[in-house]
Amino acid sequence: MRRNLFALLLLMLATPLLSTGQTRRGNTIADVPFSFIVDDQQLPPGRYILSPVGEATIRISNSATKAVIVVTHAESRAHANGNKIVFHRYGGRTFLSSIWISGSSVGREVYPSRAELQLIQQGRETEIAELSLLREPGPRSSRP
Repeated sequence: MRRNLFALLLLMLATPLLSTGQTRRGNTIADVPFSFIVDDQQLPPGRYILSPVGEATIRISNSATKAVIVVTHAESRAHANGNKIVFHRYGGRTFLSSIWISGSSVGREVYPSRAELQLIQQGRETEIAELSLLREPGPRSSRP
């Protein structure tokens, strides 16, 4: 099963990004001012569209890079304190950690990559960086 998931992720990463400029209902936008690593891939600073793809995966894309599909798991918090994306920083390397949407006590946490797990095992000190997210509005209602 893990091999099939890996093959699917490679296929998705190899496919060029076709429509990054268009967002859909349920998408979230993050303006990330630094490069970061997700699923062992370095992504440059920029505006990213975070799109749910099924129950446990999120598509992360922007106009300058190909899309990355990342497997997540649900994580709960005591208070729904706003839309945010959380990163873990170890020295000069920053890793995507979790995504939280306002109004929900459940967010999506990214499984640590091999590189991040190695840094954790080495006992590296972790800094946490949080950025606010922009939630795409739903369809506009038409009033008579």
